[in-house]
Amino acid sequence: MPVPPSRRPCEGFRAGRDARPRGTHGEGGAPSRTAADETSAPHGARCPRPPCRSAAGPEPPWRPLTRAVGATTFVDSTIVTLDPVADAVAANVYGGLSAGTAVDVEVFDEAGASLGTTTVTPIGTRDNAAFFGVTSATPIGKVVFRAQGDGGELIDDLRFRATGVLAPPGLAIAFAPESVVAGSPATLTITLGNASQPGPATLIADLDDALPAGLAIAGAANSTCAGAAPTTNATHLVLPAGAQIPAAGTCSVSVAVSGAAPGNYVNAIAAGALQTDLGANAGGASATLLVTSAGGGAFPPAEDFDGSVPPALPADWISSTSGGGGDWRTVSTVSDSAPVSAHAPERAD
Repeated sequence: MPVPPSRRPCEGFRAGRDARPRGTHGEGGAPSRTAADETSAPHGARCPRPPCRSAAGPEPPWRPLTRAVGATTFVDSTIVTLDPVADAVAANVYGGLSAGTAVDVEVFDEAGASLGTTTVTPIGTRDNAAFFGVTSATPIGKVVFRAQGDGGELIDDLRFRATGVLAPPGLAIAFAPESVVAGSPATLTITLGNASQPGPATLIADLDDALPAGLAIAGAANSTCAGAAPTTNATHLVLPAGAQIPAAGTCSVSVAVSGAAPGNYVNAIAAGALQTDLGANAGGASATLLVTSAGGGAFPPAEDFDGSVPPALPADWISSTSGGGGDWRTVSTVSDSAPVSAHAPERAD
């Protein structure tokens, strides 16, 4: 049965499921075509744009049809598995199909237990990234990124640090001045350091510094650490849980102390006493305060008596005649003696 001219396939094409223009070939001699160069036609014939005409009839009644092809949802998640495990992970996160697509981020430990979830939302267009970063005292084994509404996500500039590379927070103790007269105050300062960590460290337990016997709190405590204010009682300085040590920085807590009796007072904080969400201090710290009597210098004396010419006293030393006694002075004695020698007379012949 002849095909009416108005229903014949276009010249140069053949009807069928995989109709291709004759004489057009891609790599390896295979026929080639692109969706952008095709329109729909009856009986499966495909014609290049603009719509072709039948050689034996007028322009066909159909018009070019255009259809956009693309995914509208991305149900998969982006999963980052860390081997070896890490203490810290950071990345730039982009939304998927539209601007402002929120992306949920969940962090897991090595065994697959969830350590927490947060949400980051790029601002403006989907070409703007939102920064995500996390540090954890529990080693991180996996991070999962999932765009809300299956909108798709893109992760760029992923960074991580293996467990053990980041040193936990630490501390140091100091007295100023290091020597005071009995009853006079000295300032006790505890400095908390977080130099190795990219994020702040938060105390998860109180840091309690118990003063050695004989020392007592002599004033109000002060702190440069955010999050919680220090407290004191007669012999304890406490920085409560919730206080924060800044990222890659330090903060301190200080208070005035005094001793009523002369002596050496050692204030020590043990390893592990500073408990934070980024780990505990690996080493202890200590400082010594020397308390002297009100009547004189420290003992044993630090002055060099060899540098004083009798009967003078070293600098800052005084003489006293209280009680009817005489002055104390340094003296020196010199005694001469015959040289040690031996003499053997000559033997007479």
